[in-house]
Amino acid sequence: MGVLNNIAELHNAAKYCRTNNLIVGLCHGCFDIVHPGHIYHLKRARTMVDRLFVSITADNFVNKDLIGRFFLTASGPSLLPQSAIAIM
Repeated sequence: MGVLNNIAELHNAAKYCRTNNLIVGLCHGCFDIVHPGHIYHLKRARTMVDRLFVSITADNFVNKDLIGRFFLTASGPSLLPQSAIAIM
């Protein structure tokens, strides 16, 4: 399926999964700096479902302090923009 860029594409993907009785999973996170724990989590989740959707926290909800700890807030820059994270 690849990267879904808007609600309409997500709706169509979900409809396809329902029509074909596919088991769907969802993993959500910032994934700003992808580390082995992320990879393990996503690979393990993928073994449990037919289709795995990965959602990314929008840039405007992620704030990172100077040492890289993640806080969900209403402001603050992400190390990478969500568009770059999506292609990973």
